[in-house]
Amino acid sequence: MKSKIQLGPWVLDPESGELTQLEQKIILPRQQHQLLMALVSAGRNTLVSRENIIAALWPDGRVVEFDQSLNASMRKLRRALNDNSDNPVFIETVTGKGYRLIVEPVILDTNKTFISNRLMALVVLIMLFVIYLVYWPRGPMEKVSPVLAVMPVTTVPADNLDPLAHSLREELLNQFSRASTQDLIILAPGSMSSSDPSKKPTAAIYLYTSISQDPINKRIHLRLVNRAEKQIWSESFDWLKGGGTRSYQSIATQVTQSIAQTLKIVIPQSSEPMQVLTEERLADFNHGLYLVESGQPTDLRKAVEKFQRVLDDHPDFVPAIAKLAHLYTKLVSVEASKRLEHFKQAQEYAQRALSLEQNSTQAWVALAYVQLYHSWNFTLAKTSLEKAIAISPNDAQARSLYAAWYASQADAKSSIEQARMAKRIDPGSMTVNADLCWYLNFAKQFEQAEAECSLMLTLQPSSTWMRLGLVEAYAQKANWTQATRHLKVVLGGRNGSEQDQQVNYTEGDLQSLYQQWLSKLEPAYEIGKIDAYFLATLQAAAGNTQQSIDWLQTALQDGNGFMVFANVDPRFDSLRTRDEFYSILQNIKPNQ
Repeated sequence: MKSKIQLGPWVLDPESGELTQLEQKIILPRQQHQLLMALVSAGRNTLVSRENIIAALWPDGRVVEFDQSLNASMRKLRRALNDNSDNPVFIETVTGKGYRLIVEPVILDTNKTFISNRLMALVVLIMLFVIYLVYWPRGPMEKVSPVLAVMPVTTVPADNLDPLAHSLREELLNQFSRASTQDLIILAPGSMSSSDPSKKPTAAIYLYTSISQDPINKRIHLRLVNRAEKQIWSESFDWLKGGGTRSYQSIATQVTQSIAQTLKIVIPQSSEPMQVLTEERLADFNHGLYLVESGQPTDLRKAVEKFQRVLDDHPDFVPAIAKLAHLYTKLVSVEASKRLEHFKQAQEYAQRALSLEQNSTQAWVALAYVQLYHSWNFTLAKTSLEKAIAISPNDAQARSLYAAWYASQADAKSSIEQARMAKRIDPGSMTVNADLCWYLNFAKQFEQAEAECSLMLTLQPSSTWMRLGLVEAYAQKANWTQATRHLKVVLGGRNGSEQDQQVNYTEGDLQSLYQQWLSKLEPAYEIGKIDAYFLATLQAAAGNTQQSIDWLQTALQDGNGFMVFANVDPRFDSLRTRDEFYSILQNIKPNQ
């Protein structure tokens, strides 16, 4: 049931930006729509700073005259509302600071029932996030690329898990990712639900695939529809058992090329030979993809076994080799005690895949991960990432890792550009969004970091890495109260309790809380449950300069991958005048 918001005599549709009053109807342009939603989401009489509004309306910083542009947008919004800045009814200007909504926003359902302010704020923020995805700010002359969602494959009957389902979708995504982002944005699988395919992500075009089976063969039916569910294209294939077995890569190639013709775009084809797996090994490969999707350490280990079984019978099957390279990069972060072993395995599998197929994007990304975070060879890492993105411009992992590379080189502008592109491709990924939040912190764009982290925490409040990014943004702005409240949530407390809202915290309170956390975490280093770099950041945040230096030295000796960010990490700003810190930075160089 779609809710609307009443603002005095006006009724606002938060999805379309339509304002209605009696017989009058107005469709707000994008910027005025976003501006009004930013004020509504804050609630009545809550000041929204000009900086936060600018961060929401122009997150990629392409508008040069922010103040003039914001003033113009506000004038147009007031004109639409019939509001007067000298005697406002809806929006009050707080000179030099920002704006506040002075009318009570009321969310209405079809029965006109009132929803609590807290629930209203949550609903509005979620709607604001949807608007943010649909109306991504772009330069006035930039082509708007349509978004394609390759939906999870369904089976008939529904409870029949077909071994082809994950494999076919994976190959479709791989091939579509080769499209230029100027022509098409391919929504990453992490931004849609595999467990509930009925939950549609925000996109312009959807590709649906279904597999039905009888005793003789399988029927694969695909259809491309627009947002209104109008069919644009469709095709069906038979997957015959026995001698007539068709490679699923071949099916994916025919599909992507046919759709490319329909959409009048170009999707480069791979020139590498395709392989046909036996039914048994296809089932193993499909199950391995399913296990990778869960992300749980035990499942990642089981996935390794599944892909190894595929290679036992098909040793040159590049998709399985590249997946193993990718898997070992993931295991680096979840099995710290085996970090060096996992880096070695990731490198070996990546190089093996590339020796067989130079166009394996996943292998290039895995190799770049090793080169950046283990070898600290920035030159080779950049070369690998450039090759990955040249092959697959729509690969979110490549874009996000390239953002990390740029951050390590203190190129904030390029880092944020790549991180925002990764977010366009994979808007629902907590990792991609948390990384963007931290790259904004690294760039010292703390207002935008606050806006990004706050928005995503509304949708995923359990994300520790995201909340720590918000803590850092608040701390850098000397907002000790908010920083302390959110750090308490990280440590297991609740944010927003009535008692907590009465307390104004100081920098000393925040440092004391970090110190308490350190006393619990430091012993975990010896058993490989926590890394030295993270402990160094906590020591710096607690005001323990020498202890932070000591842990950074340990991180350097450990070859900790995060050391590549030490030169831009704002948590170490208090250390930058120390000779020991400078010496540590000088030693972050390629391992031979």
